[in-house]
Amino acid sequence: MIINPRLLSLPVLVQDLSIFGNGGFFSITGIFWDKKLGLYRAFVTNEKNSIVLKFIDKVIVISPDNPQDMITNLTILLLSK
Repeated sequence: MIINPRLLSLPVLVQDLSIFGNGGFFSITGIFWDKKLGLYRAFVTNEKNSIVLKFIDKVIVISPDNPQDMITNLTILLLSK
């Protein structure tokens, strides 16, 4: 279950430590570490659209086409349960 979907500030991905991942030309994928997020998995194709999905036992960073719509829809879904 997602606990808190939110937008991610851009510098986080750029400065994070890559544990096992690719910070390549087309995407940022893999396992990374950051002071604020701790250990997390990233599936990002557009850093400007990055959002954080916090679960009970893990953190995932993704980049949907429209991050604000996704956060709004996830929040509505979470509040309806």
